[in-house]
Amino acid sequence: GGTQWDIQGADWAVNGGLFGAVGDIVWAREAEVKHGRIAMLAATGLIVQDLVTLPFYNKWYTGEKVWALHDKLVKIGAAWQVLGFLFLLEVPFIQKCVDGTLDGTGDYGFDPLGLKSDRRAVTEIKN
Repeated sequence: GGTQWDIQGADWAVNGGLFGAVGDIVWAREAEVKHGRIAMLAATGLIVQDLVTLPFYNKWYTGEKVWALHDKLVKIGAAWQVLGFLFLLEVPFIQKCVDGTLDGTGDYGFDPLGLKSDRRAVTEIKN
């Protein structure tokens, strides 16, 4: 029983559309690498924001800890800035999906420290 998934229903969905061929793991691998990097940055940010307070934060920051900062950001309107910035970070990923150039490495051409290497890419994907 059951019905088969209709991949011919819409032009954009043929062969997986933006997400690659049906059963292809490149899109999932690319997303996994990207989300892993975001999680590492978020964990670092949680630690740093409790240790460091920049002088210009005194206008709105009144000593809240991590669990109270979300409500504070929403209250002062900064959450929209964060959401907009995150959308801008997604644009290269969306463009690679549309162009069909996803390679699963999460490489967006930003490597200011020159750390990119095939060995590191394989290690990151395996982890």
